[in-house]
Amino acid sequence: MTALPPSLVPATITDLTLPSGSLVKIPTARPIFSRWRGEPLQDSFGGKPTVESNGAACFAELAILRLFLSAGWSGRWVEMYGAPTNQPKFLLEWAGCGIKAERTVPPDDAVAVARLAAIASRNRGRYSGCWDVVAWADGRIVFAESKWSRKGVP
Repeated sequence: MTALPPSLVPATITDLTLPSGSLVKIPTARPIFSRWRGEPLQDSFGGKPTVESNGAACFAELAILRLFLSAGWSGRWVEMYGAPTNQPKFLLEWAGCGIKAERTVPPDDAVAVARLAAIASRNRGRYSGCWDVVAWADGRIVFAESKWSRKGVP
């Protein structure tokens, strides 16, 4: 079975209250990325902060995705900005040509596609609110959300 990337192994549990009032426990990892200090990206997606990943600038969502990919997982950054509510952008990279021109690469795994469709169906056909990154390996699916800490580093 493909292991999680070491920095994405959950270390804590976060309690999340659903709209129904039910409480769910979410395994939570808190990887630390360094803020990018070099030349800014040509298209920063509206000033989105950047982190360092493999010696280059990228968004935290892509840094997380790269960790999964390097550990043998498949995955995508799921982005709804500028997309129809039922057609998210599935990104593997950021070419810097603006979100509307970025190349979308839909998931190629039937289990992941079915799970995303089921989630959207329960959300009135919308993908908005979906986690930032979806990754899959060996029939398992992991959803990851990128949040900046109070110290300004995701």
